[in-house]
Amino acid sequence: MLKETLYSSGKNRFEGDRFSDKEWSAPTMVDAPEIRARIESFRLEGRVIRSMKLVGSAIFHTREMLEDTVYGALEQEGITDEEELRERSRYEAIGPDRLFARACATGAPLLISFEDYDRFEIDMPQAGEYRLGMNCIPWSVQPERQLQNVDANVLFKPCLGKRIEKAEVCAYVTDKDPMTGDHYMLYQDDRPGTRELVSRIVLHLEDGIRFVMETCLADSNSFFCEDAEGKNLTIPFRELKKGLYNWEDLHLDPDSGFMAESTTVFFGEQGRKWVDGDTISFIPEDGRSRLMIQSDDFHLLYWALSWQVRDWFDEMDDYVFPWEEWQEILNKADRLAAFETFDELFDFLTGLGITYGHGEDVFLYTLTNACGREYWENRREIRKQVRNLRRWTEMVVPKGMNMLVHGY
Repeated sequence: MLKETLYSSGKNRFEGDRFSDKEWSAPTMVDAPEIRARIESFRLEGRVIRSMKLVGSAIFHTREMLEDTVYGALEQEGITDEEELRERSRYEAIGPDRLFARACATGAPLLISFEDYDRFEIDMPQAGEYRLGMNCIPWSVQPERQLQNVDANVLFKPCLGKRIEKAEVCAYVTDKDPMTGDHYMLYQDDRPGTRELVSRIVLHLEDGIRFVMETCLADSNSFFCEDAEGKNLTIPFRELKKGLYNWEDLHLDPDSGFMAESTTVFFGEQGRKWVDGDTISFIPEDGRSRLMIQSDDFHLLYWALSWQVRDWFDEMDDYVFPWEEWQEILNKADRLAAFETFDELFDFLTGLGITYGHGEDVFLYTLTNACGREYWENRREIRKQVRNLRRWTEMVVPKGMNMLVHGY
């Protein structure tokens, strides 16, 4: 672990709204008095927690890990039959009243937003090391790598709306490195010595609730709620499930059973909640299913739809396309996705001669501004999006049925 504070050269300029450890300006600290002083500088006491957000994936909240947790709990309850254990621990079979700890482990920061919209940020890269910030990471930031898979507002609901009565920095004195177990060597002359390390930071809330922040698994963050006696608070699965955002929760169509491969295609209530921003929906005439794509990922389909209607496609309007015409749109999207160079795509679309208003080319603006660059940089993902849209159409839109494209 570090022997002294490591200062960051980051400027909090998160490109594409994606979190980056290197771009975050918060220093990495190990000295307990320094950590206490930084916590005190944030003046957390008296603030009311408005919202909470994990900037990454929760390790034990994937479907597989939740099933493992239930499997272990059933064993502790005395069930020994292997077939029964496997069956009752399946995600779909987890009972609505099964209790889980209001806790999570993650390798990414936690954001806590207060009533005045100030944001407290915390990450613990290794045991004894703390990165603490205030108003550095934007609330809109997205995970750098792994999908955010649990809603912290659901998991830590007892903390919301509560006033912080005390921010406690808990420390201990040791002569061992918590990462290696080796004897700690004094930085000045490399002699064996002791040091004071922080074990956890605790927010004491009104009503006796505590929100605890500490390291687990040596290099991950552990966040959890406990009562005044130190007992973990729990959440029934029927409530926890509302806050889970694993791949199946976001990209599986519950009506048809279709599973999207593209990260840009969403289904269901969980998918709708996950998508942040303006969304275009594709809805078969019978209304049984709905596929959603965020407007930021809609460039190729915008061009295909504009080509079809021979005009500027209004993303805020609603359109109804007969089955035959919808097939033409999908074919157009396939054709546009097949271009191997951006220049070929540009020349083809601007060569269609489709204009609007005072004769402006429908495609020229979106091709030459950021949309064109964003599409080309993400074209492999968008090609998967078009393939997914076609396969889903084959499952839910029989010949003769109209397709509604619903704007935001």
